[in-house]
Amino acid sequence: MSTFSSLMAHGLLLMTVLLMLLQVRRWKQYWPAAYLLAAAIIVLPLSDWLLIEFSRGLITDLSFASILMLATYLLSILKVKRPINDTSFNLVILIFAILLYPASMGMGMFDPYSLGFASHAYYDYFVLGIASIGILAAYIGYKQLAIWLTLGCIAHGLHVYESSNLWNYLLDPFAVIAALVTMAIFFSRNWIAIDWLTINELDTELVALSVGLMAFMVGFRWLSSLYMSGIHAYEQQVWINLVGVCIATFRFPGALVVILLSEGNLLQFFSYQLVIAFAECLIYAFKLQRIMPPTNKKVKFSTNSLKRIAPFALSIGYTAGIWVLVTQLDKLLLSKILPLAEYGYFTLIATLAGGILLLSGPLGKAVLPRMTSLIAQNNEPQMLKIYNLAQEMILITFGK
Repeated sequence: MSTFSSLMAHGLLLMTVLLMLLQVRRWKQYWPAAYLLAAAIIVLPLSDWLLIEFSRGLITDLSFASILMLATYLLSILKVKRPINDTSFNLVILIFAILLYPASMGMGMFDPYSLGFASHAYYDYFVLGIASIGILAAYIGYKQLAIWLTLGCIAHGLHVYESSNLWNYLLDPFAVIAALVTMAIFFSRNWIAIDWLTINELDTELVALSVGLMAFMVGFRWLSSLYMSGIHAYEQQVWINLVGVCIATFRFPGALVVILLSEGNLLQFFSYQLVIAFAECLIYAFKLQRIMPPTNKKVKFSTNSLKRIAPFALSIGYTAGIWVLVTQLDKLLLSKILPLAEYGYFTLIATLAGGILLLSGPLGKAVLPRMTSLIAQNNEPQMLKIYNLAQEMILITFGK
């Protein structure tokens, strides 16, 4: 029962992603064929697993918050009006996350995660509180919020998943990130589309929706960078470069094909880019999971480890922040000054001019982990040798 329920949830996830990629709205009266094609793809074999099993093994069980978000989109994907999750639903998710995650990571004297176990002394009061919020939400008219809490409690009582903790039925990191991005978009998209950008021909609502999709892409790219850093630490640069070439091919030439097929549809372009960013995040997460050594120890958040590396991490973060500010400040200011059409030409030229960084970047990423390892071993002469060789290669290849 638990395996079947989890696979159905991941089937919903994959179905949503595939229908976005297939651009099901363009199929019009043939939309059932798109659903059948997506359903066939999610049961394709991938090594020793089906694709749907691979998704479950990578992400684990989805909470009912994520399931409800996916169902909301999937049921309304054929409608002209875009799907919207209730603000109250997203807000309660964020409140629960603020109460749960920091304290569960050791930032407090009490662990609220333990309340989700039936063996806890205050478990009955916790369930009563969740049920009361659901009843109040239904009475006021917040149906999505009420459905989420009700389904979570019922599923936990029926042991639909392997987990025995109620929190795992209510929340997961994907739902929290989605709620956070949705709320940020809700409060800022119209300001960006109307007050900041200079729009002459495009529809303001379309631009606002595109800004929202870009916000989701930023979140997935940020997660991808974390996974890539871990893969770099295991010196898997060759694999990363090969995957990077494939992803870049889908992201740029593939996007050109989407533009030609969709006749310049802005929404379909950004939807395609969002799917690519999501796929990239999954690929890097799976690779990092495969190369990390297995352990029987329970992994938990360590504040002591965080304190130990905090000075170095903060200095690197500060330097990276300054670098982003210096390199992106011109784009930020010109996005306000120039009309959107002219700003598009500027970003195209700036991207072409910055292509040299894309060529030289992989070399730096290839030698940095080795140099770091040599410094940790106090082997400074060998580190300097590798550094000088890398510098000479960059000068010979890109210098004049």
